[in-house]
Amino acid sequence: MPNWQHELFGCCSNCKVLVCTACCQCIVFGRTSEKMDESCLTHALALYVPILNWICMAQIRTKIRESKAIDGSFGNDLLCSACCGPCVICQMAQEVGAMDMAQSMARE
Repeated sequence: MPNWQHELFGCCSNCKVLVCTACCQCIVFGRTSEKMDESCLTHALALYVPILNWICMAQIRTKIRESKAIDGSFGNDLLCSACCGPCVICQMAQEVGAMDMAQSMARE
């Protein structure tokens, strides 16, 4: 089975994603959700609701994991989201290229 291309604690491998996540997690998570055909606004706002934020992050992480046939479980995704939320957001954004969206939109 394939593994994540970007490690959970590999936040520093992409400075753009790291800085954007540190400044405004909701935008990075919203763009990541949008890449997975989910509502950008709903998921971005969910980050401000305790416990719901972990569930939404875990759902998107599970969706990414399943789309790339990465081994794991929803329970593990939930645990990672609860313990290391910002790292999970960085990992997911790097995995789906969520922050590349702005560059591609600017080129059009």
